[in-house]
Amino acid sequence: MVLALGAVSMALPALAQDAPAADAAHTLDTVQVTGSRIQRQSTNTDTAQPIGVIDGEVFLERGFTNAAEAVNQLPQVIGSLTDAGDQEGSQTGKQFINLFNLGSERTLTLVNGRRFVGSNAAGGGQGGNQVDLNNIPASLIDRIEVVQATGSAVYGSDAVAGVVNIILKTRFEGMELDAQTGLSERGDYERHAFSLTGGTEFADGRGSVVMNLDWSKSGALVATDRRWTSRGFTFAPNPANTSDSDGIPASIGREDHRMSEHPEGGTLYIAPAPLAQFRLNIGGGPVRFDGAGQLVPYDVGDYIQPAYAFGGDGLKISEFTAVRTPVERHVLTALGHYDLTDRLRLSAEVMGAEMSAFEPINQGAYNSALLTTQPNGALRFSTDNPFLGDQARDLLTANGVSSFWLSRFHTDILPGSGVGSQSKTQRGVLALDGNFEAAGRYFHWNAAANFGRNEGSFNSFGILQQNWLEAVDAVRDDSGNIVCRVALTDPGTGCAPLNLFGIGQASQAARDYVTGVFGASYETRQNNYQANIGGELFELPAGPLNVVAGWEYRKEFSDYRPYETSARGLGRSAPVSAMRGEYDTNEFYGEVLVPVFGGGVELGPITALEFDASYRTVDNSLAGDNEAMSAGMRLTFFDDVTLRGTWNKTFRAPSLYELFLPRSMLTGTGVDPCDARYINTGANAALRASNCRSELAALGLDPNAPLNSLITNVPTEMYTGGNPDLNNELAESWTAGVVYEPSAVPGLSLVVDYVDMKIKDAISYFDAASTMQACYDQPLPNPYCGNFQRGPDGQIVQGSMQVGYTNAGYVDFGATSFAANYRLPIGARFGTLDLGLNVMKMRKLLVSVSGLGFDEYDAVGTGLLSSSLVGPTPEYQARFNARWERGPLTVNWNTQWYDGIVYDHSYTVETRDILGVPSTIKHDASVQYAFTDRLTFRFIVNNVFDREPPINIAVGSGAYNDLSDVIGRYYFAGLNYRF
Repeated sequence: MVLALGAVSMALPALAQDAPAADAAHTLDTVQVTGSRIQRQSTNTDTAQPIGVIDGEVFLERGFTNAAEAVNQLPQVIGSLTDAGDQEGSQTGKQFINLFNLGSERTLTLVNGRRFVGSNAAGGGQGGNQVDLNNIPASLIDRIEVVQATGSAVYGSDAVAGVVNIILKTRFEGMELDAQTGLSERGDYERHAFSLTGGTEFADGRGSVVMNLDWSKSGALVATDRRWTSRGFTFAPNPANTSDSDGIPASIGREDHRMSEHPEGGTLYIAPAPLAQFRLNIGGGPVRFDGAGQLVPYDVGDYIQPAYAFGGDGLKISEFTAVRTPVERHVLTALGHYDLTDRLRLSAEVMGAEMSAFEPINQGAYNSALLTTQPNGALRFSTDNPFLGDQARDLLTANGVSSFWLSRFHTDILPGSGVGSQSKTQRGVLALDGNFEAAGRYFHWNAAANFGRNEGSFNSFGILQQNWLEAVDAVRDDSGNIVCRVALTDPGTGCAPLNLFGIGQASQAARDYVTGVFGASYETRQNNYQANIGGELFELPAGPLNVVAGWEYRKEFSDYRPYETSARGLGRSAPVSAMRGEYDTNEFYGEVLVPVFGGGVELGPITALEFDASYRTVDNSLAGDNEAMSAGMRLTFFDDVTLRGTWNKTFRAPSLYELFLPRSMLTGTGVDPCDARYINTGANAALRASNCRSELAALGLDPNAPLNSLITNVPTEMYTGGNPDLNNELAESWTAGVVYEPSAVPGLSLVVDYVDMKIKDAISYFDAASTMQACYDQPLPNPYCGNFQRGPDGQIVQGSMQVGYTNAGYVDFGATSFAANYRLPIGARFGTLDLGLNVMKMRKLLVSVSGLGFDEYDAVGTGLLSSSLVGPTPEYQARFNARWERGPLTVNWNTQWYDGIVYDHSYTVETRDILGVPSTIKHDASVQYAFTDRLTFRFIVNNVFDREPPINIAVGSGAYNDLSDVIGRYYFAGLNYRF
C-alpha cells in the first residue's frame, strides 16, 4: 500500500487550499480506454491496439439478455462455452468467452476495468479462471470493449488472446423497467427477462447511486424437438470399402444412428462382448425384452459393427442429447460514488448473483456389452431369476439356455439423466480516485480493494454400485417372496430386489435403493488490491508525456468438495478426492505514452505520432516469476489515415483447477491412430502405421488385419487429474492496422487489423486422442505410450487411459480483421442510416498438442479435432448490420455468415464421403417504436428465413451450435418504460 499512501499524501496539500477546479479534460469522470491505465478520451479507432466497442443500446434493440450474447456476435469470438449443446458437470449453463478460438482460459474478462472472480473452480474439461457472464447485469451495461491479442502488461495473467472489459452505467436518473418474452415459431424454448433500474444524484450532483435487478430465464430444448437435430447423423464404417486406394470412402454419413448393443428393456448375449456372433438368437434372430418383460424379436437395424447400427429398435442417441440447457439467473447490483472534494472520489460496487441450470437430458446409466468389464459391462443372469417371466423363461429353456448376459440402457431406473448446476457470486469493490497538480502538471491516482466469491455445486443421479450388485442378485425366501440374496443372511440391510426385465418394471423401493446423487460443491475466492499513480511527467511540443505506475496484489483460493457418494467411490467411478489450493501474486507495473507529433505540431503530411509502452513483473507463489511487456505506435497522415501497431509479450499462469484437479474417473472417446480408418493418416503416416503394426504384432495379432478400435466411438473409462508441476505458458504477439476516416466523407470509417501470435509451453489437456497420437506419431519408445494399455484383442483396456494437463503444446495463430462503418447522409427528413460490416479471416491456426511438431496441423477450416486447444474454426466469418432510425422508429437488420469448414485437412475422398460442413448464414431483424419519451416497444425476429442447419451438424457439440442456428425462427417482444 506504499503507493496508495504516497499518492494520498501528495494530494493533501492541493486539497487543503483553495485550488482551482480541475481542468475540464482532467475531471474525476475522465475515462480510461481498455488496455491502458493512462487517462484519455478514446474510441476504438484512436489507440495503438485493435479495440472493438459494443454499445449498451444493442441489448435493447437486439433483445440480448446476457452479456455473452453480445460479445459472441463479434467475428473474433468463436467457440465460447454457452448453454448450447451437451454440458458437463459444473460447466452446465455457464457462459465463458473465447477470443480467436484460442481457448476461453486465454481471454481475460474485466468489469469496470477490474478483475472479476472466476467461476471455473471445478473444471469440466476447461482450465483457467474464466468469468461466467451470467453474473453480469446485462441491463446495466453501458458498453463492452474488446482488446485483441494484448493486455497482460496492463492487467496481468490470462490476457493472452485479449481482454473483454464490461463497463457498467455509473450514473442513472429515474427508474426504468424492462420486460421481454420470447418463443420459437414451433411453440417451445421460452425465454423471459425482466430488469428494474433506478438511480439518482444527490448533494448537488456530487454523489450518485444506481441500483439494478436483472433476471432472465430460458427453457430447455432437446434434439428430438427439431427435425434436423433428431436425424441422428454420424459417420459410419463403409462396408463397400476395399482399400485405401479404391476411390471408395472408408466412412460414410448416415442418419438414424442407434446403439443396438443396449436398447431400453435390454437385449441378450451369450458372452459379454459386443460382436454380432455373441448375440443370443432365438427363432432365427436376436431377442429383446419388451415393456412387460416378455422376449420378442429384436430388429437391430442395419448393423455395421459395434456401436454402429442404423434404424431398428436400438437406442437412438439423439433422443438423449440436449440442444439448449435452461438457465435462470438473478443479479442484484448497486453502484455509487461520492465526491469528497472536487479532486477526491469515493466509489463502491456491490453485486450478488445466483445462477441455476439443469441440462434436461443426457446419456445416463447402462450395462452394455460394448464395455467388456464391470461395473458398466453386461450383467449375467440365470433363467431361475425370480423376476424372469414365465414366457421368457419357457422360451429360453426350450432353446437350451440356462444363463445369459443382459445388455441394457437404464432410462427407467434413474430419476433423471440430466445434470444440475447452481452457483452464487458476491463481489464488492471499494475505491478512492483522486487527482492533483504539482509543478504545474496534472496527476491522478487510484487505490482499490476488490473482493469476490463464487460458490456452487453440480449434481446428477447415478448408480450406487454395491447396492446395485445386491439388488440385481434376487432370489426367493422361504415364504416365496422375492428378496435380495444378501437379505437372507442380513435382513437389516434394507436391500430391495431390482427387476431389470422389461421397461419400468422395477419397484420404487428398488430404484431408491440403487440410485444416489453424485456431484460436488466448490468455492472460489479472489482478493485483489491495487494502487496506481500517473500523470503528465513533463510537457513535449506535441503534448504531455504521460506515465502510470502501480502495484497489485491478488490472492486466488479454490476449494472443491465432492459429495460423500463421489468421495467414497460409491458409484461406478473411482473415489474423487477433495481439492484445496491457493496462490498469491505481487505485481508491479508501469506505462508510458509519448506524443511526438499532434496538438498542432506537424511534419509535412504527419499530423500525429505517438508511442506507448507498458511493463509488468509478477511474482506468483506457485508459478514463480514472470514478466509481460508491450510497445505500440500510432502514426496519422492528413488526419485521415492512421497506421498503428503493437508488440506484446504475454503469459498465462496455470489455474488452481489445472494444478490441483482431483484424480477421478471419466468416460470418453478418442480417435485411435491404429484404427483401420486412421492408421495411414496423420502428419507422419508411415511412422504411425509402422508403430501400430509393431505393437499389434507384439500382442500376437495379425499386424495387417484391420483393427476396429472401440475407443474411437464407444465411451471408455479413463482417469484424469491436475498437474502441480505446471509452469506459465508464454506468448508473443504482433498487431498492425490501418484506420481510414476520410474528412471528405464524413461518417465513414474503414479499419484493417492484422494479428499474429505464437504460444509456447501451452497448458494442454491431453485427452485420449492426443495421448494416443503422441504415442504413435513419433519414434518408440516414448513416455506417452505409458499412459494407456492395449489388451490381447488390440482394444484399449478399460481404465488404463491416463489423461490430464501438461505444458506441451504450441499455437501459431494469425488473423486479419476488416471493419467498415458508414453513417449515410440521407437527410433529416429520411432519418439516419448506419451500415456496418465486420469480417475476419483466419490466416493460420497451427496447433501441436504435444509441442513436438510431428502432430502439427492447421485448424483453420477444420472441424472435428483431436485436440483440446481449439475447436471448429472457419477461415472467414462476417457480420453485417444496418440500422435505420427516424423519429420514434428504429429498425435493425443483422446478418451473420460463417464460411464452410472441413472436418480434418487429412481427410480425402478415401476417408469420408462428406468432407465438411457448408457455409451458413442467418438473418435477424428488430423493430423498436417509442410511443412516448417513456414508453418503448420492440419486436425481434431471429433467423428470419427459418434457415435449417446443415444435415451433418454435430448435434451434441456446442461449437457447432455456434456456427449454425438449431432453434429455427424465433420471436421476442419487449417493453421498456421509464418513470
